Amino acid sequence: MRRVYVSFLGIGSRRADGTYGYDPARYDLTGRTSRKTEFVQAAEIDILGADRFDEVILVATVKSKGYHFDKLDAELKGLKVQRVSCIEIDEDMSSSGQWQWFERILEQIQSEDRLTVDLTHGYRAVPIVFSAAIIFLQKAKRVVLDAVYYGAYEKDRDLSPIIDMKDFYLIGEWAEGVSRLVEDADARKLASLVKDSPGFQVGNLSDLEGIMLLDDLTSRIRNVDMHNVCNIAAKTLATLKREAPSGFSVEQTLLNLIEEKYTSLATVCPLSGLYDKRYFLGQIAFIGLLLEHKLYMQAFTVMREVVGSMGLIGNPKAKTTSSNGRGERAKAEVFINMLQYDESQWDFKGDAERKKQGLMAHYEELKRAGVKQIIDGFLKELLLYRNGFDHGWTSKAECRHGIQERGSFFQSQLKLAIAELEAQGILG
Repeated sequence: MRRVYVSFLGIGSRRADGTYGYDPARYDLTGRTSRKTEFVQAAEIDILGADRFDEVILVATVKSKGYHFDKLDAELKGLKVQRVSCIEIDEDMSSSGQWQWFERILEQIQSEDRLTVDLTHGYRAVPIVFSAAIIFLQKAKRVVLDAVYYGAYEKDRDLSPIIDMKDFYLIGEWAEGVSRLVEDADARKLASLVKDSPGFQVGNLSDLEGIMLLDDLTSRIRNVDMHNVCNIAAKTLATLKREAPSGFSVEQTLLNLIEEKYTSLATVCPLSGLYDKRYFLGQIAFIGLLLEHKLYMQAFTVMREVVGSMGLIGNPKAKTTSSNGRGERAKAEVFINMLQYDESQWDFKGDAERKKQGLMAHYEELKRAGVKQIIDGFLKELLLYRNGFDHGWTSKAECRHGIQERGSFFQSQLKLAIAELEAQGILG
């Protein structure tokens, strides 16, 4: 891992004698003052210390290199900088020219370099191009950004401040965090950023309890925690909104995104712990979220279990909130077998036979309501997909096609079955 200083060398202002250069100045960085110098790069190295960097890289055009490189190189060597190199770029401002700037800089940066960047002087749009390159380098080469300096030179001031703009370059990280939330329902990156960001960026959203819940919610979604995901979603949103809005735009934007993503899960709360209307509406919302973000293995698992849960409707012992209540889930497995096989094929034994007998009245009720017939139209195919996922498609030449389309179909049929259960008064 190298420690690299990267800066840009412009031509400066035209002087009376026709040459180009920069006015000598002293600079201040975090309360430390540089010697007087024409070059902000030399001022920064003077303050930070040459031993802080393994290499100094200067980006220059042919013209700016000819005007200033030798002089700056000599000054840096006088400050004990061991290695100074120059990336020479042309003055082509076209899109292809800008891309060449990007590639020339990119090839000089190694994986996991720690970068200190100065953007004070640069040929036209080159600093803008490099700002975009920083975001790419952080992802593609895992570079660490230590500082992004800008020397705010003012002619009539004894000391000109050097400003560190590194925090703003977290915008790329924020973009990734938002993308993960929107595209993958993954809030972990966003939670990490919010936790570590200064209050002036995210206001009250940095509430630690809310951030921990947000991270926990992502894990529960991916780990298919069916019976807790809705409650955690509701608790997360309530916690994040607990504080009065601070007026920060970033805070409100992120809160809106989080609400948009998880409100469908949260609105079914509070849950009773019974297999009732709210329970099934919450599971349908969960399935929709999983399908939306292509978490098909999880979605098909939930859909199978929802079918089994229909066997527990009206069972006062069956509860999601106690160990004894969850013990009734064994009846859900028997109920799935009752639904997926024709009655002439039933061959239940022992305890399964006793459970089947206890479920018969409810089974007949679903037949009379037309719900069993809806389930008959998709259950066997759903189980084929779900079992394929469960076993990694190892009994097939390849995974089944049409997973997205069939997932949407199964979800629509589950919605239809639940709507019929409600219409017939079976959900209570």
